[in-house]
Amino acid sequence: MVVGQLSGFHAFTDPVSLTRAFLVADRVGAVVMVADQGGPWPQVMSQLGLTPITVGGVWLYHVPKDRGVSASVPWTGA
Repeated sequence: MVVGQLSGFHAFTDPVSLTRAFLVADRVGAVVMVADQGGPWPQVMSQLGLTPITVGGVWLYHVPKDRGVSASVPWTGA
């Protein structure tokens, strides 16, 4: 269900916690988005403490191995 939600097919109420859980559970190392077409996801990524690098028209978010997100965001996931 999370992949469908991340793709925009299903709405969900807590995108930050669910995205964090997905990134950790699936050991995601990077997220790629088409620049300026990320919908609400750039804000979610920012709330997770992730900052994009612009590469060839896409945004690349490196997800650190140490849980992948900022400690300032309350952990309510995986």
